[in-house]
Amino acid sequence: VGEFGGPGPGANRTDAGLGDRFGGADAGVERVVSKRTYCQQCPHFSAPPDVACDHEGTSIVEAVGFDEFRVRNCPMVDDDDPTFDTPHEE
Repeated sequence: VGEFGGPGPGANRTDAGLGDRFGGADAGVERVVSKRTYCQQCPHFSAPPDVACDHEGTSIVEAVGFDEFRVRNCPMVDDDDPTFDTPHEE
């Protein structure tokens, strides 16, 4: 037990993998994107009811509200538009 009642030095820590979540070296590029504009139009997105990306190295980290996903290392995300061919809404 440490000085303030927490685990002492060398104790097993449950946050060992949090570096990825908080921008560690292996975290990759994360962006929050519209799930309708990007994920649901993408050929790598799973069929409902699953929510997954089958593009190697890409992951859907979390749902942000009802309309957005936080994605990691998605090559389809561009600063302007999705990089796959889809008809654009006017």
